[in-house]
Amino acid sequence: MKKLKVDELIPGMITAEDIYNYNDQLILPKGLVLSEKAITKLQFYAVYHVRIEDEMATTDESIPESFPAPEEIPAEIPPEPTMAELPAGDIPAPAIEEIPVDMIPESVIEEIPAEIVPEPITEEIPVIPEAEPEKAGPGRAPRFSPITVVPASSLPAGGGGFSFPTVSYRDKMKSSEDFTQFKQAFEEEVEDFKSKINEVVLKNAPLDVDILLDDALNLISHGKGSFSIFDMLHSMRESDDTTYTHCLNVGLFCNVFAGWLKLSEEETKLATLCGLLHDVGKLKIPDELLKKTEVFTEEDRIAIKAHTREGYLLVKNLDIDSHIKNAILTHHERCDGTGYPFGLSGFRIDPYAKMVAIADVYDAMTSNRAHRSAMSPIQAIEVMQAEGIQKYDVRFIMIFLENVMNTFIGNRVLLSTGEKGEIIFINKNNITRPTVKCQNHFVDLDQEKDIQIVSML
Repeated sequence: MKKLKVDELIPGMITAEDIYNYNDQLILPKGLVLSEKAITKLQFYAVYHVRIEDEMATTDESIPESFPAPEEIPAEIPPEPTMAELPAGDIPAPAIEEIPVDMIPESVIEEIPAEIVPEPITEEIPVIPEAEPEKAGPGRAPRFSPITVVPASSLPAGGGGFSFPTVSYRDKMKSSEDFTQFKQAFEEEVEDFKSKINEVVLKNAPLDVDILLDDALNLISHGKGSFSIFDMLHSMRESDDTTYTHCLNVGLFCNVFAGWLKLSEEETKLATLCGLLHDVGKLKIPDELLKKTEVFTEEDRIAIKAHTREGYLLVKNLDIDSHIKNAILTHHERCDGTGYPFGLSGFRIDPYAKMVAIADVYDAMTSNRAHRSAMSPIQAIEVMQAEGIQKYDVRFIMIFLENVMNTFIGNRVLLSTGEKGEIIFINKNNITRPTVKCQNHFVDLDQEKDIQIVSML
């Protein structure tokens, strides 16, 4: 067995282990004979290294055309008891009786004394009449009411009248006073957020969510200039993303996302706090594990997945909204039941956790990590669009993706033809295939299927 960089792979090599994507879903199985298609798949998912067998295949076997998309391969989430097998000193498995009854699947609900856990709060979220949720009863997990949302506004129409920019949109933004002020405020807020959260995690200090929220809203006020918060956050991706930076990013994304969903002011504040605190449990995970550059072992995956429970245990006795606690515990749950820690689905997932899940995955894919490089925003949107109907609340995901794509209008891109151009129109029916103006002609990527956007400039 040997470890190779993805760009060193050649067809005929055989994978020596299962290869997973950013969300712990299987991309390629162990023992697969690599083909050009398989290698391209690894590059698309920004996989750095792969372990392969020493021998080469003796046949021309390759991935068949019907090779299932990543979402069709069930993620192999190990049963919870295996966490007890971790070596001493690693992340301890929290007792199951400490997890709230409103988050436990029916199969284990009877194992937990109901009187030791808080009642779920659902009445604060408006109910859509045609989708009245079931009321929770004894022995049943609740079916959370969905947040009422308003459809995204119409995307701008394309047309003539555009002139090719002499300075790229991103360069223009980075040289602006708005961006300079936002970047400085963001970096100061990351340090302040780190200090406040460490006091809570390491010294059991009280958590004042009002101060955290005020700080985040003050930062958002810096982003209300001529460029959007998404634009500015996309331009601050040069280095590895820390847990503190990631939490702040997701909090800001959730704030903007809530605006796109037309939520009330109070709901928007709550969504922002859910994003800010969603990954607090990762501060209980060993730093060397989070920064590990090698492929994660199964033991590593179990330890990292424990962050949702660890985060919940940190806040369960604090006087904060139950939706925040639920978002911390269940932001890795998926609507098709393939998430963790409980495999919840549909209405059993808190709607704020669904919002955080989308913002969390988008920020994770478009940020550098110790074990992989960042995807381009458009690549990330393509992946999320492909997974959206199964894994995310479809009303949330489509509004999020359409509006994020709208923020790219005016951005310059590099096409697979080698041409550089400006995105001038987003096709509402195929949002990841915009129209690009290249010097004196237009390239409609929805029609030119063989041309791809290689990178944002």
